[in-house]
Amino acid sequence: MPNNYKILDEFCEKPQIRIGIHVEDLVDSLRFYVEKLGCQVVREGRNSVEIDFFGYSVVLHARSEDGRGKEISDNRLLGESYFGLIVSWTDWHQAVSHLTYVGTKFKANPEVVTNNSGEKEAFFILEDPSKNFLRFVAYDN
Repeated sequence: MPNNYKILDEFCEKPQIRIGIHVEDLVDSLRFYVEKLGCQVVREGRNSVEIDFFGYSVVLHARSEDGRGKEISDNRLLGESYFGLIVSWTDWHQAVSHLTYVGTKFKANPEVVTNNSGEKEAFFILEDPSKNFLRFVAYDN
Protein backbone atom coordinates (compact mmCIF):
# COMPACT_ATOMS: atom_id res chain seq x y z
CA MET A 1 0.00 0.00 0.00
CA PRO A 2 1.79 3.19 -1.14
CA ASN A 3 1.93 6.13 1.22
CA ASN A 4 1.54 9.49 -0.55
CA TYR A 5 2.21 11.51 2.61
CA LYS A 6 5.13 13.95 2.30
CA ILE A 7 6.47 15.67 5.40
CA LEU A 8 7.31 18.76 3.32
CA ASP A 9 3.57 19.27 2.89
CA GLU A 10 3.50 20.14 6.61
CA PHE A 11 5.94 23.07 6.32
CA CYS A 12 4.89 26.60 5.38
CA GLU A 13 8.42 27.35 4.14
CA LYS A 14 11.05 25.04 2.67
CA PRO A 15 13.50 24.00 5.42
CA GLN A 16 17.27 24.27 5.05
CA ILE A 17 19.59 21.33 5.77
CA ARG A 18 21.96 21.82 8.71
CA ILE A 19 24.93 19.66 9.67
CA GLY A 20 27.03 20.01 12.82
CA ILE A 21 30.57 18.63 12.97
CA HIS A 22 33.41 18.52 15.47
CA VAL A 23 36.62 20.37 14.70
CA GLU A 24 39.92 20.08 16.55
CA ASP A 25 40.80 23.78 16.25
CA LEU A 26 37.96 26.21 15.55
CA VAL A 27 40.22 29.04 14.33
CA ASP A 28 42.22 26.84 11.93
CA SER A 29 39.09 25.12 10.66
CA LEU A 30 37.27 28.40 10.10
CA ARG A 31 40.29 29.79 8.24
CA PHE A 32 40.26 26.71 5.97
CA TYR A 33 36.55 26.94 5.14
CA VAL A 34 36.58 30.71 4.61
CA GLU A 35 39.98 31.33 3.00
CA LYS A 36 40.44 28.10 1.03
CA LEU A 37 36.85 27.22 0.10
CA GLY A 38 35.28 30.68 0.10
CA CYS A 39 32.52 29.93 2.61
CA GLN A 40 30.80 32.79 4.43
CA VAL A 41 30.27 33.04 8.19
CA VAL A 42 26.56 33.11 9.08
CA ARG A 43 26.70 33.15 12.92
CA GLU A 44 29.40 32.94 15.53
CA GLY A 45 29.02 31.50 19.00
CA ARG A 46 31.42 31.05 21.89
CA ASN A 47 32.41 27.50 20.86
CA SER A 48 30.93 27.22 17.38
CA VAL A 49 30.63 28.98 14.04
CA GLU A 50 27.90 28.47 11.45
CA ILE A 51 29.02 28.79 7.83
CA ASP A 52 27.24 28.79 4.49
CA PHE A 53 28.75 25.70 2.88
CA PHE A 54 27.64 26.14 -0.74
CA GLY A 55 24.02 26.71 0.21
CA TYR A 56 23.97 24.37 3.22
CA SER A 57 24.32 25.31 6.86
CA VAL A 58 27.34 23.67 8.49
CA VAL A 59 28.14 24.36 12.13
CA LEU A 60 31.74 23.86 13.25
CA HIS A 61 31.81 22.88 16.94
CA ALA A 62 35.05 23.09 18.91
CA ARG A 63 35.86 19.88 20.75
CA SER A 64 36.30 20.13 24.49
CA GLU A 65 39.60 19.11 26.06
CA ASP A 66 38.36 15.54 26.62
CA GLY A 67 37.42 15.20 22.92
CA ARG A 68 33.68 15.23 23.56
CA GLY A 69 31.01 17.75 22.93
CA LYS A 70 30.07 20.46 25.38
CA GLU A 71 27.49 19.10 27.81
CA ILE A 72 24.74 21.45 28.89
CA SER A 73 21.52 21.12 30.88
CA ASP A 74 19.07 18.28 30.21
CA ASN A 75 21.99 16.01 29.28
CA ARG A 76 22.19 17.59 25.81
CA LEU A 77 25.46 17.50 23.94
CA LEU A 78 25.82 20.56 21.75
CA GLY A 79 29.19 19.56 20.36
CA GLU A 80 28.15 16.12 19.14
CA SER A 81 27.87 15.65 15.40
CA TYR A 82 24.32 15.93 14.10
CA PHE A 83 22.20 16.72 11.10
CA GLY A 84 18.82 18.35 10.92
CA LEU A 85 16.91 21.32 9.62
CA ILE A 86 16.58 25.05 9.99
CA VAL A 87 12.85 25.78 9.72
CA SER A 88 10.67 28.85 10.05
CA TRP A 89 9.60 29.97 13.52
CA THR A 90 5.98 28.93 12.80
CA ASP A 91 6.99 25.54 11.37
CA TRP A 92 9.21 24.81 14.39
CA HIS A 93 6.30 25.38 16.78
CA GLN A 94 3.98 23.26 14.63
CA ALA A 95 6.59 20.47 14.54
CA VAL A 96 6.88 20.54 18.34
CA SER A 97 3.09 20.29 18.68
CA HIS A 98 2.89 17.43 16.18
CA LEU A 99 5.82 15.46 17.64
CA THR A 100 4.46 15.89 21.16
CA TYR A 101 0.97 14.81 20.03
CA VAL A 102 2.31 11.61 18.41
CA GLY A 103 4.35 10.77 21.52
CA THR A 104 7.86 11.40 20.22
CA LYS A 105 10.58 11.26 22.88
CA PHE A 106 12.93 14.22 22.63
CA LYS A 107 16.66 13.78 23.31
CA ALA A 108 16.70 17.49 24.20
CA ASN A 109 13.34 19.02 24.98
CA PRO A 110 12.14 21.96 22.88
CA GLU A 111 13.61 25.19 24.18
CA VAL A 112 13.77 28.84 23.16
CA VAL A 113 16.92 30.73 24.17
CA THR A 114 18.58 34.02 23.33
CA ASN A 115 21.84 33.18 21.54
CA ASN A 116 25.16 35.05 21.64
CA SER A 117 24.10 37.42 18.87
CA GLY A 118 20.95 38.43 20.76
CA GLU A 119 18.42 36.65 18.55
CA LYS A 120 15.84 34.15 19.78
CA GLU A 121 16.73 30.59 18.82
CA ALA A 122 14.37 27.65 19.22
CA PHE A 123 15.66 24.08 19.06
CA PHE A 124 15.06 20.49 19.96
CA ILE A 125 17.03 17.31 19.39
CA LEU A 126 15.75 13.88 18.44
CA GLU A 127 17.69 10.63 18.40
CA ASP A 128 17.07 8.06 15.69
CA PRO A 129 17.18 4.30 16.38
CA SER A 130 20.89 4.23 15.43
CA LYS A 131 21.74 6.94 18.01
CA ASN A 132 22.20 9.73 15.43
CA PHE A 133 21.22 13.19 16.67
CA LEU A 134 18.76 15.26 14.61
CA ARG A 135 18.69 18.94 15.59
CA PHE A 136 15.83 21.18 14.49
CA VAL A 137 16.37 24.95 14.79
CA ALA A 138 14.40 28.13 14.12
CA TYR A 139 15.32 31.79 14.50
CA ASP A 140 12.83 34.50 15.39
CA ASN A 141 13.97 37.28 13.09
